[in-house]
Amino acid sequence: MKHYTREIGNRRGEGHEIGSLGVAYAAIGDTRKAIEHYEKALAIEREIGDRRAQGSLLGNLGNAYCVLGDTREALEYYEKALAIGREIGDRRTEGSTLGNLGIAYKNLGAARKAIEYYEKQLAIAREIGDRRGEGNALGSLGNAYAALGDARKAIEYYERTLIIVREIDNRSGEGNALGSLGNAYAALGDAQKAIECYEQTLAIHREIGNRRGESQDLGNLGNAYAALGNVPKAIEYYEEQLAIAREIGDRRGECTALYNMANQLCNLGRHAEAIPLAEESLAIHEAIEDPWTPKVHALLAKLKSSS
Repeated sequence: MKHYTREIGNRRGEGHEIGSLGVAYAAIGDTRKAIEHYEKALAIEREIGDRRAQGSLLGNLGNAYCVLGDTREALEYYEKALAIGREIGDRRTEGSTLGNLGIAYKNLGAARKAIEYYEKQLAIAREIGDRRGEGNALGSLGNAYAALGDARKAIEYYERTLIIVREIDNRSGEGNALGSLGNAYAALGDAQKAIECYEQTLAIHREIGNRRGESQDLGNLGNAYAALGNVPKAIEYYEEQLAIAREIGDRRGECTALYNMANQLCNLGRHAEAIPLAEESLAIHEAIEDPWTPKVHALLAKLKSSS
């Protein structure tokens, strides 16, 4: 691509243009291409000394590595972004980065540590009147309590989130909140209520072109139908989830779909089909340090002992 800003020697404009291309690639699911552009833009912003832009790009790199399942790498970028946000007194960036750190720790299975970060994020969002940030923090707190097994407390946070995202017309946030509510209802054993939430969030994610969200929704619908005993329908949803996860490079979504498919095939007694899926899932789980890894080990051992 030809860069006009490069031709006229505008390094600041060039850095902004390349960084924006990274954001665009991330939005369409090409995470590795996004990283490539973020790194180029970061080099330029360091050259010209723009600390605010550096902090933003470091945060974007953290998000990209989190998407790829490399949570340890993401943490390093988030810590650097947080340091810059505090250095320049950018409270909004500080708050959002604290939230990202919380998400990373939750992905590593450290939900209580994640809650500490989310509560700091929430305090900053309320202090500066950032309603979007407040909604994000409340939703993340719901996710953390859900991870700890407290579905009712999670629902309280999700419902508060839903009020805010609808108030500010944040369709993406609304989709996420509905999906999380579905997960909480599923945890309480109300599969039908969960399906209602998942179908609403799937419609929103398709409307706004959120492929990652669409993939997660399909997986959640699969889980709900599995809970109702409709295994063939569940597997159909998992197959759709897997296709999208592979298309966008979502390693966490890929290994989750593989595990769920293997688990349901095991329930049908189709062990020979399930074993390669479980093995592939295990390889990815171990590569991204996912806390589900012991569950996959257990499933694989069960499959092999029964085959």
